[in-house]
Amino acid sequence: MSGFFLVVGIILSVLAMYYFGTSTSEKVKKRREECEAELPNAVSKLALITNTGTTHHDSWEMVAYGKTGTFYDMMKNSCVEIKNGKADVDAIHDMGAMINSEEIKKFTSALIQSIERGGGDLPHFLTNQSSELWAKHRQTMLQKGEQAASALLMPIALMFLGVMLIVMSAALQSF
Repeated sequence: MSGFFLVVGIILSVLAMYYFGTSTSEKVKKRREECEAELPNAVSKLALITNTGTTHHDSWEMVAYGKTGTFYDMMKNSCVEIKNGKADVDAIHDMGAMINSEEIKKFTSALIQSIERGGGDLPHFLTNQSSELWAKHRQTMLQKGEQAASALLMPIALMFLGVMLIVMSAALQSF
C-alpha cells in the first residue's frame, strides 16, 4: 500500500513540476514580448523629453510614470530603486537583466555607456535608437501578420470547399 502512495506521489510531483515550469516560462515569455512591444514607444518618449534639455534621470521618471504597461512598470520599479539610493546605472542595468530580452539588454547597456560618458550624446543616441527600434518593431509586426495569414489559410480553403460543394450540389439537382 505504501508503494502505491509512493508512486502516486512521484507522479503528482513530476506533473506539478512540469505544470509550474511551463507556466513560469510562458509568463516570462509573455512579459518579454510585452516589454519588447512597448520599448519603441518608451524610447521615442525618452528621446523627445531628453531633447528638451531635461536630465536623463528626470526624463526616465517622466516616461516611467507617463503610461501604464509592463515595460513602464519595470521602469517605475527602477525609479523606486533610484529613490531608495541605488545608482541610476545600476537600476537601469538591473531592469534590463530582469526583463531578459536581448533587445532591451542592448538598449540598457548602450544607455548606461552613454550616461557614463557624460550624457552629452544622449539625445542623439536616443533618437537613433528610437528609429532603429521602430524599424525592428515594424518588421516584427509584418512577420506576425504573415503568420496570422498563413494560419488562416486552412479555414479559408475549407470555406471555399464548402461553397463549391453547395454550388455543385445545386447544379446537380437542376439536372
